[in-house]
Amino acid sequence: MDQSIVKLVDECIHLQYEIGLITPVILSLSPSLNIREMSAKEISKASRRKFKEKFERLLGIERVKAEYARSLRELSLKLSDLAERLEDDGFEIENLRCLLSEDQFSWLLSHKKDLKKHLKGIEL
Repeated sequence: MDQSIVKLVDECIHLQYEIGLITPVILSLSPSLNIREMSAKEISKASRRKFKEKFERLLGIERVKAEYARSLRELSLKLSDLAERLEDDGFEIENLRCLLSEDQFSWLLSHKKDLKKHLKGIEL
């Protein structure tokens, strides 16, 4: 069971990263957003390169929108699964420290409140 938690944490981190790459495209498609208000200095060269690679791989606005929606749905499901598994253990995250990398453990601690919102029966 503990390995399934490790796998879910990895999948959630990866999905959040993927959503982060797609979000600027989605925001730029919003007619109410003034894209010029975004400061170019807020986006690093590495982030721009990764964003460009992601956009080129997706090839098209409709595919970007579909990928974004799919990733959000999948992340929500993974967060719900993770929350349920953690609830079974009483949300004792400290017990997982030895199984997780430092980054995974930090991510899990920082998302503990969000995870509790994903428990079944709680409206989001």
